Amino acid sequence: MTLPLPTQRFVGQCGQPTRTAIAEAAAFAVNEAEHARYRWLLGHQAAFCVWRLLADLLRSALAQPDEAQPQVAVAAHLVDAYSVLLLYSGSCSTEIYHSTIRPEMIAAHPAFSGKWSRDYEPLPALIRASRSVLPAQAKGLAASAKANQLVHMAIADKLVPQGQSLLRAASGSGPVVTSEVERDLFDQFFLVQRRPVSKEVLIGQLGERLDRIAADLMASPLPEPPWRDTEPVMWLHRNSAGILAEATGWLREVSVGDHAGTKGRTWASSRTSL
Repeated sequence: MTLPLPTQRFVGQCGQPTRTAIAEAAAFAVNEAEHARYRWLLGHQAAFCVWRLLADLLRSALAQPDEAQPQVAVAAHLVDAYSVLLLYSGSCSTEIYHSTIRPEMIAAHPAFSGKWSRDYEPLPALIRASRSVLPAQAKGLAASAKANQLVHMAIADKLVPQGQSLLRAASGSGPVVTSEVERDLFDQFFLVQRRPVSKEVLIGQLGERLDRIAADLMASPLPEPPWRDTEPVMWLHRNSAGILAEATGWLREVSVGDHAGTKGRTWASSRTSL
């Protein structure tokens, strides 16, 4: 997939979203390992697009706090969508993760880490700023962000029980600074090319991936989770298909020129509280 750098603005509009072929999509029905690779790649690629849209929404809300409510409410939904993408990406068994996914990341780099993602890097600070500057508007966003942290912990506990991340295992307890080489390596692993694109192109790439994920989940729903006592995570698991369908619907609205404006209010006002 092709994404701009986080510091690059989108280039000019070009009409309807571009639907791009996903050449790297595996024939996931072949076996469990191939299915795990397919979900790991597709879920992460969709998340990268969500992160970019989320960052733009929060920057817009912080720049115009008096008009921030629709943007912050939609941002909460996008965080929920990202949480579902985490559940999707990490839905393989512990055994398959350790025999397939983890060794491939180690082969790319012994300290391979999601912290190397360019697109995620600005989000924690933007979410904190939104909660500080817009406390009333950002209540839903705060709840979604908290649930997202719980999802991260649940997936980590399932896939690496009593273990460390590759980054922590390789670096110990000292401070970790991400280099441009590591950011490039992360992009290469997930088949991401960097160059300026229009917002329509990004939306088209995300929409196609969400369609493929929806089809995959229809054929093979998320497995029963081991975290039954964690209600926010269970809520996201139970409502995963609906959350992604709402995200897809919002993208269709944005694609006709709204770009997170008034049409996002329908989605924002319908959000079910955790």
